Amino acid sequence: MRIESKILKFYKDLKNTKMNVKNCIEVILSEARKRDCQADLLLTQTQSTIANARNFEIEKLEESLFSSVTFRLIKDKKVTSIRCDPSADVRRLVSQAYDTLAYIPENEYASLPQNVAVIDDIYSTHTDHNFPDKLKELAIETEQIAHSNGKLKTTETIEFEKKIIKKIVANTNGFSGTFQNQLFSAVVGVVAENEGNLNAGYSYVTSNSLKDLIPAELAAEAEKRAIEGLKPRKIPTCKREVIFDARCASTFLNNFSSFLSGKSVTQSATFLKNYMDKEILPSSINILNNPEGANCKIETPAFDDEGNYTSKCFPLIEKGILKNWILDQYNANKLGLQSNGFAKRTLSGSILPLVTNIYLESSDTYSEKELISRIKEGLYVTSLFSCGINPITGDYSQGVQGLWIENGQLSFPVSEITIAGQLKDVFKEIIAANNIKFFGRANSPSLYLGFMSIGGT
Repeated sequence: MRIESKILKFYKDLKNTKMNVKNCIEVILSEARKRDCQADLLLTQTQSTIANARNFEIEKLEESLFSSVTFRLIKDKKVTSIRCDPSADVRRLVSQAYDTLAYIPENEYASLPQNVAVIDDIYSTHTDHNFPDKLKELAIETEQIAHSNGKLKTTETIEFEKKIIKKIVANTNGFSGTFQNQLFSAVVGVVAENEGNLNAGYSYVTSNSLKDLIPAELAAEAEKRAIEGLKPRKIPTCKREVIFDARCASTFLNNFSSFLSGKSVTQSATFLKNYMDKEILPSSINILNNPEGANCKIETPAFDDEGNYTSKCFPLIEKGILKNWILDQYNANKLGLQSNGFAKRTLSGSILPLVTNIYLESSDTYSEKELISRIKEGLYVTSLFSCGINPITGDYSQGVQGLWIENGQLSFPVSEITIAGQLKDVFKEIIAANNIKFFGRANSPSLYLGFMSIGGT
């Protein structure tokens, strides 16, 4: 089937799916009420277009449409959930779910939010049937720029994607929320070679705006990372100062957020359990969720997957002090607190408290170059591999590669090394650079982490 025919069929399928949505929601809630049950549901639709380039031509162009609905029934403190397609016989599925409640133990903390509101949180979305052509142009342009200097051996991956995401949350208490937005993303991977030594370099970005997917920047970063990692050396085991570049620091920040999860707190699975309102980071550091204004590259809904309200610039860490846990309704109930809108439904239908768009800001004014210049000998980390974190003790171990620092300068690439430390100690030493760039759902500037054990040869 020709691409044009596939696209027309795709939009016809999308229209048919929309017709199923309203009926699906009404049936689930009405059937639950008939059985004197509380119920809530999350219905999602994702319309995706992906263009892959290789050897300066489009290798693959894909259009897809995915829809699903997950609903819960709650009665007498018993909970069950089911995930299905919106076109399924949801009346029968509600009946089956209700029957299983007889075999489920009570859970005193199960409940729905008490919010009664109707929220339409709709952002600009494109419905241009010819939009795939733009993605193809960007993918090919990025590969051409990456190879323009003649320093690369091959392309590993160049992928540009556009998604239109629609989410509906509704429950029997009267809450109804609709969120619709578009999301653009790009991943670039290229390979450099020097005397038989190969090294891959990557770049990526995710944003609500296509203008943030800049081929020249994506190509330059991927090329730089591929070339600077060629012919790495091994280093002896030692204890030296460590800096994470911004992308590695962003991953580190995302890992950090798991220690603040309400689920981890209620299960005593975080070493920060007893640190509420205590200083765990330097006073120069704030960690927040959901940026706004110029910093907001990814809009998130005004409500979470249970219907609780979310907040802009929500503080998790304020001037180094732990101020809030990341909570869904269940874990908030268990802790005797109010949910702060972090519920996320997984593909299995379970609900977890997860950050949506976390970032670190600091009153420190050092540039990354200044942080590096202060180090006589140390490690600048550019890639992370297998990670071992004990969330109960805070022991941290991470496979890395990067660049060795000598006399305040980046000197040569290093690989096959592991860094380790106790996170309580690492947190106290953090100094943030002033180079934060928002490119995904976790965003941090480069971070100085102090002295850590470095396992080499």
